[in-house]
Amino acid sequence: MRISTLCKSILFTAGGFVILWGLYQAYGVFSSQVVDTNYGVGGHYFTRIGYLPFMSLVGFSLLFGALEYIGIGLFLLCFGTLQAKIAWWGILIFLWMIIIAQWYYWAFISGGGIYDNLWPFNTPLTSILPWLGAALIVSFLLTGFGPLLQRFLSWLFLSIEARSYKHD
Repeated sequence: MRISTLCKSILFTAGGFVILWGLYQAYGVFSSQVVDTNYGVGGHYFTRIGYLPFMSLVGFSLLFGALEYIGIGLFLLCFGTLQAKIAWWGILIFLWMIIIAQWYYWAFISGGGIYDNLWPFNTPLTSILPWLGAALIVSFLLTGFGPLLQRFLSWLFLSIEARSYKHD
């Protein structure tokens, strides 16, 4: 049996579970309609979000609770194809989803969970500029080193596909 089949199975399964876990996190935010804004230190401060309109509540739940996990899951799924071009695009998608999730999380937390920061369009422009700058710099680096990275990934995936293991 080929190791590539095992790697694909593991990566697809892990990616699916991580995406489901992210959707479960979003469901937890959506169903409780309360968010913990504890800043990672000390006590817990809870912000009620039940007064949001339905679509805003769904959007907030996905942005605040699930986007990071969905990004990680898509990253694993893209690598599970064992194709260099798809894996490279998976890295870029992962990067942008993580950056957007982190920006939104910290913009919401820095506002103390006030209504103005519940939807990304209401956050101040200065809160997105450092995150956007970091994402653009890393994207440009990945694009610049894209051919080299894709050659490395092709070599890695071909070496995985060439290996097999003996089953006793």
